[in-house]
Amino acid sequence: MLYVDENAGDEAQAAIKGKIEQLVGAQTKKAEKACGGFDGAEAVGSEVKDTEATVKVKVSMKKACPFAKTENIKLVKVKDEWKVNL
Repeated sequence: MLYVDENAGDEAQAAIKGKIEQLVGAQTKKAEKACGGFDGAEAVGSEVKDTEATVKVKVSMKKACPFAKTENIKLVKVKDEWKVNL
């Protein structure tokens, strides 16, 4: 789940989420063509402070590829659910 600032109106939230879905789709196609596609992801570390967290995620592809790397994903806890903080 994604977290978009509550102060953004419904239309703005929908537009942001739609744009992110487009970007993810485009990156997925690019990774499939260049690297054989997504092979997996593994959480390799985390740090939690109150309602914010950072999870270190190692992304692997089916073939050797520059997309295979470790990323820091920021999360925020909203109503007892952790969401990706954009």
